[in-house]
Amino acid sequence: MDKQESIRIFANQYAKLTETDKNEFSRLANRLLSINYICAKRESDHDDYYAIQSRITLYQNYFSVMDYEVLNHSRDQVIQLKNTEKMNHLRLKLNESVFLLVLRKLYARKMQTISLTGNISVLVSEVHEAMIEVGAQD
Repeated sequence: MDKQESIRIFANQYAKLTETDKNEFSRLANRLLSINYICAKRESDHDDYYAIQSRITLYQNYFSVMDYEVLNHSRDQVIQLKNTEKMNHLRLKLNESVFLLVLRKLYARKMQTISLTGNISVLVSEVHEAMIEVGAQD
């Protein structure tokens, strides 16, 4: 679908919204731009996830004009905003990238254990050990 068609569909859908729904749309669109994803499993995101999901085509058409894609990962209950033109990416130094990968590895390992609160906790000593494991620290 081209941008002209996306604008037309968005305008038609947006015109049918109530003033309250338009305010919610604006808030949620800005939230997606600032944090890039909404996760239903997170208590603070639960209602926002379902609000976006119920009008997913509205958000998809709106963001497609700016070369963004709104992806609904329903299995994981995550709605993601992704730039399709590889713009607005952060360039990290090697040690910053390694640190983030280590955190991701620890997160994945911790996700396999059951937590009553749904929160993941990682100790600094675990990060330090993992950094040594990958050869990033002596």
